[in-house]
Amino acid sequence: MPTRIASDGLRARESGEWAATKLRFLDAFGPPAIDATQRKHRRVFIDLFAGPGLNTDPHTGAEFEASSLRVLQMTGKRRPDLAFTDAVLVNLNWLDHRALETRVDRLVLGRHSRLPRARIRTIRNNANAVLDLLLADYHRLDYLWVFADLEAPRQFPFSSIEAVRGRGHESVDLYVLFPLEMGILRLTPYAPGELDQYAPILTGFFGTDEWRGIVERRTTSGPDRINACRRELEELYIRQLKRHWQFVDRVCEVRMTGRRGLYRMLFATDHEAGQKIAQWAKGQCATDGGQAELPF
Repeated sequence: MPTRIASDGLRARESGEWAATKLRFLDAFGPPAIDATQRKHRRVFIDLFAGPGLNTDPHTGAEFEASSLRVLQMTGKRRPDLAFTDAVLVNLNWLDHRALETRVDRLVLGRHSRLPRARIRTIRNNANAVLDLLLADYHRLDYLWVFADLEAPRQFPFSSIEAVRGRGHESVDLYVLFPLEMGILRLTPYAPGELDQYAPILTGFFGTDEWRGIVERRTTSGPDRINACRRELEELYIRQLKRHWQFVDRVCEVRMTGRRGLYRMLFATDHEAGQKIAQWAKGQCATDGGQAELPF
């Protein structure tokens, strides 16, 4: 993803309104989730593709904090004395890692973070390589909220989804980017020989080769079949997620200016309270904050 130097002198991602859209759900879901998990010993936010911590709009120059910095300042909706107890922020890129560490340090020194620096882990590594070990550090009764803001299918194979549930945590929610137009469809050319070279990536991402039949049917008719292909690929991924979570839903669809699609944001939870909060947060995003009360 393109980057530039922000007003604080550090590296930032170039991201427009499309990035702000997915963050609105995070802003809406987080505070009531803190309230709902107030009896948990630890409430842990795990950002697997954290980035440098700041986004800048290439068209307007506006800057806005990314997921990690937002969550560090987040408090309960009804219990402003509560916050997440721990945060794990992972980056593979060294420059992103260094920029995020500096911004986290500044946030803590300025007393804007609700977490002490000792409870914020900034890790430079491949998220897939460290996921299982970092999950092992938390008790199975702790609340974990895992955010996977990937940019391409190869970055987050389904084996990592399985690792999220592999340690037996009883309360773990997943907020994951499904990169349909920005990634998956780019790996599905019509020529069979070209498709074969991307097949291992797609099978790894979906955790099955069922995607192939969906893509191959795309060539049998016109635009209606193409739209059906898009829908069926998303439905396949949701079915795969439902092997591990009871409730899975698309909470927003992100499009660029001109209505060109980019990706979908999916949310998975095992708990009715999490489902209700997610549906409420989804409505908040759709109505720009028009609904004032939680439905429970």
